[in-house]
Formats: sequence, structure tokens, C-alpha cells
Amino acid sequence: MMKIKLLTLGCLVAMSHGAYADVVQDAKVQLDFRNFYMHRNPDTKPVPEFEHWSQSANLSIQSGYADLGPLSVGLDGSVRHAERLIKNDDELVRDGSMPNDPGTGRQQQDQTQLGLTLKAKIADTEIRYGQLMPTLPVVHIDHSRNLPTTFKGLMLESKDIQNTKITAGRITRIMARDKEDFEKLTLDVNKTGAVSDGLNVFGVDYRVNPNLDVSYFYGGLEDIYHQHYVGLKHKHQFSEQSKLVTDVRVYDTQDASKSLQGEIDNQAYNFMTMLHYGPHKFGLGYQHMSGETAFPLLSGWTPAPFLTQWGSISFYKAKERSLQLRYDYDFSAMGIEGLNFMTRYITADHIKHPTIADVKENEWNVVLNYGIKEGLFKGLGFQYMFIKTDFEGAGVKLDEHRFYTNYSIKF
Repeated sequence: MMKIKLLTLGCLVAMSHGAYADVVQDAKVQLDFRNFYMHRNPDTKPVPEFEHWSQSANLSIQSGYADLGPLSVGLDGSVRHAERLIKNDDELVRDGSMPNDPGTGRQQQDQTQLGLTLKAKIADTEIRYGQLMPTLPVVHIDHSRNLPTTFKGLMLESKDIQNTKITAGRITRIMARDKEDFEKLTLDVNKTGAVSDGLNVFGVDYRVNPNLDVSYFYGGLEDIYHQHYVGLKHKHQFSEQSKLVTDVRVYDTQDASKSLQGEIDNQAYNFMTMLHYGPHKFGLGYQHMSGETAFPLLSGWTPAPFLTQWGSISFYKAKERSLQLRYDYDFSAMGIEGLNFMTRYITADHIKHPTIADVKENEWNVVLNYGIKEGLFKGLGFQYMFIKTDFEGAGVKLDEHRFYTNYSIKF
């Protein structure tokens, strides 16, 4: 592993020195810093209270393309490192922020992630091989902690057909947000210990007209599940000041082939509509989990933000029905550029539970973002997030505070 890391670092250094060479054009180098603090305070025991505070730096290099006839090629790379700034009272807590030592179980002091991606392009079709950061309905990165969840594999994206984007690929490994190496894919709740050889992905995004987008995606986790997704997004413009944006999304997931993780039977129906009126947004969302099992999540607590109710609780349990009320405000209307506020409340019931008859859960979020867009401190941003969760019936209540400070330098 050390040899691989040294080779990766050597490639990045070589790329940075050769960024302006004739064979590589339009190279981009960016250095990102993030300071991340999280405090989770449960009202109930034995759920442990814990704090996490860490600082990270991420060097990313995106090369331009060298032309080889009709084919253009390039190489991207990244080095990410995070250092823990405080120790938890309970060092055995697994909070998903840093790796835990496999021997002692204690959270490690630091974390390093490295990645390389070879890319090739013909016209408006690009193929990427190596580290991938997809944001798709069937597989998605996670940037909620200091270092992200990333993937390894092959991915094609084509925009050669007008108003259409085609995505296809195969993902074979995952590096979770609290890991330093790639591992085989499985489910987050790994009931059998079995893993999959890969996730096959295919999708089409099509713009019907300026106000209507439709999409279809397939995600097949070999020998574990088949997943189909259909999405529709519609925008209705009432005036310059107001519009209504509506998302309708449906998932159907069934166990596949060898069914290495047992029965999977889930249909997720999602609806979210947002009324934009000047600096205000008013949202209403509903989600219904049908079928006999919960929505399957990939290992490493990989997020599923295309579920309209995705949050800290996530609302993905079998038979669960959830309702969301949301409000956003953009303070630029008051002359404060870069300041945004969001609050939402999600409540859910009808959850299928093996031992508890009446399980309900709810979550309240408050998020405040401020990003400096001009001047000496351009690229500096702050975020505060308050999360309050209540698992009624299960008897668990949590309050959580998160603070992010981000700073980006582009060379």
C-alpha cells in the first residue's frame, strides 16, 4: 500500500510541474481546507455522547487533455489528509468520521486518502477509470464528514445526443468516508458477510423541454439486488418572482441472482415540491416505502440523497411513510450576499419493526450557510447545522451540532 501511495504522490507532483507543458492544456490545481466539528448529545442511554473535531487538506489536480488523433486523454489526482484535533471521552465510538483501529477499536489520529483517475474523451463522450465521484440516483458520494466517500471503477458519460445525457459504468470498490483503502461493495447492513464483485450502472437523463426533465437509472449490485429508478422534474414559472419546482421519483429494488444478502423487496415513492417566491422557498414532501424490506444502502453508510426525505435519520425503513415541511431564505434580498438559511421538519410513522409495535420518528434541521464570493477572502465559507432527532417507540432522542469551515484556493 505504501508503494501505491508513493507512486500516486509522485504522479501528482509530476503533473503539477508539467501542468503547462504542450501536451497538457488547461490544467487546474485546487487546495481545499476544511475544519469540521460535530457534537452528538443523546437524551437517552446507552447511546454514547461524543465530539469530533478535525482539520483536513485536499490537493486536487485536474489535467487538461492531450490530443491523440480523435482521442484526447488526461489524468486527475488527489491527496486528502485529515488530522483529529481532540479525543473523545469514549475512544471506541464509531462516528463515521475517522477510521477505527481494527485491533483496538479506537479511533485513529489521522486519515489519508489518495486517488488517480485516467480520463479519455471523444467529442462530448468522456470515459473515466480509477477513482470516481458519482452523484447519481443509484450511487452517490458522501461529503458530510471531513473526507469524502469515493468509488473505484469505470464510468462513461456522453452528451453527444442533443438534450440527452447517457451514463454507463461499473464500480468495483468503495472507499468510505472513514476508510483509507478501497473495499468490495456490499450492503451497509451486511447480514451474511457476503460481498459483491461490482455495481453495474446505466442511466439516461433527457430534457423534454426547458421546464421538464425525465430520467431513468439502473443499478445492479451483482448477486445482491437489481434497482430501477425513474425521475421527473417539472418547473412552472408563474412570474419573474415566483415558480414551482416539483420532483417525482420512484425506486424499485429486488434481490438478484444468488441473493447473497437475502430477500430485498422495496419500492420507494418520493414527491417534493418547492414554491420559489423571491428570496423565499416553501417546500412540501412525501415519501412512502412499500414492500417487505427497507431501502438498501451501500456499505460505508453511502447516502441516498435522491430520496426526498434523506436526512440524519434517513427515513428508509420498511413500510415507512414520511412527510416533510421545509422553508429556505436567501439573505441577498437584504443585501447580505452569500448567506442562506434552511429549516425543515420530517415526521414518519407506519414503520415495520421486528419487536416494537408502534415506531415513529421525526427530525428537525436548521442549516445556516455563508460563503464569501468576492474580495480578499473569496473562497471562504461557513456552515452551521443543527439536527434534532426523535425515535419514538424506540426511546432514542439525539441533538447534534455541526460546524464546517471551508476554504478553497485555486491556482
